[in-house]
Amino acid sequence: MNPLSYLLTRKSVALLPHISTDWDAMGSCMAIRTLLRDKGIKADVILPDALAPHLSFMETDVLVFNENETYNYETICGVDVSTAERLGANQQLFEQCEDKVWIDHHISDKVYAPINRVEPDAAATAEVIYSMMQEDSIPLTKKVAEYLYLALASDTGSFRYQNTRPFSARMLGALIEAGADVSALSNELFFNSTYSLVKLRGEAIGTIELFASGKVGTAFITKAMMEKVGATRNDAGALADVPRSIGTVCVSAVIKEEDDGFSKVSFRSKGNYNVERIAALFGGGGHEKAAGATIYGSVEEVRELILPHLIKAVE
Repeated sequence: MNPLSYLLTRKSVALLPHISTDWDAMGSCMAIRTLLRDKGIKADVILPDALAPHLSFMETDVLVFNENETYNYETICGVDVSTAERLGANQQLFEQCEDKVWIDHHISDKVYAPINRVEPDAAATAEVIYSMMQEDSIPLTKKVAEYLYLALASDTGSFRYQNTRPFSARMLGALIEAGADVSALSNELFFNSTYSLVKLRGEAIGTIELFASGKVGTAFITKAMMEKVGATRNDAGALADVPRSIGTVCVSAVIKEEDDGFSKVSFRSKGNYNVERIAALFGGGGHEKAAGATIYGSVEEVRELILPHLIKAVE
């Protein structure tokens, strides 16, 4: 069964992205929401936490999960979410609904919704959605094309990452033909940094260290660094590629100080190196070239914990 076509038969649908929502999750959710609302179906995107500034340049009329609210939807759909645990606060809402759907491109060792479409070879969940639209001849409107472009361009690094495939290029052509202004959208997506983010990048660059003959790179971001330049946690989340930009680096990690003694690690790689496996060792997940995990410990302690695994990955 085509999950997207199934959603188009429902009366009300809640679309749930993963925690630390990125543009593939957000754009995919908003594309589906647009398709459903155009058919007169009640559809909402419910975030597990507050809307991040980098997601707010398009429509922002989304909901944020509130445990004191009562939600009543016929169907719940996890979008770009590899496991139910990755729903964060929304997991409670997901478990309460009997009619569950799952649309994703992450590899997962278990199925958490009976109606699902998971395509690990897809560069982004946006590709899965577009593929389902093609299957059942669902028209591609300008607005849907814009959201799908943001999702696809984000997860392919503007079509620079290794996950870009011929299907990605054909889909891009279709999105442009449907009216997506890729120049304007790309400017918002990739060239819309705040002054504080640029300053924080400088702080993070100053912490870079190289290991394994330059094949492994690490950097960290502390609360003190963010306070110094007036940056936010969302700013810090945009700096995951800082060490990977060095030519010799094959595997990298940016470690960000969180609350309650935890640190969030963003793993990145290029070439034939898989960081999702490293993230999984610490209860995290993601993609082969981009993954993350939240680990208890200071940034220094967490770096010492993960460093042997980073070095082993490039041996």
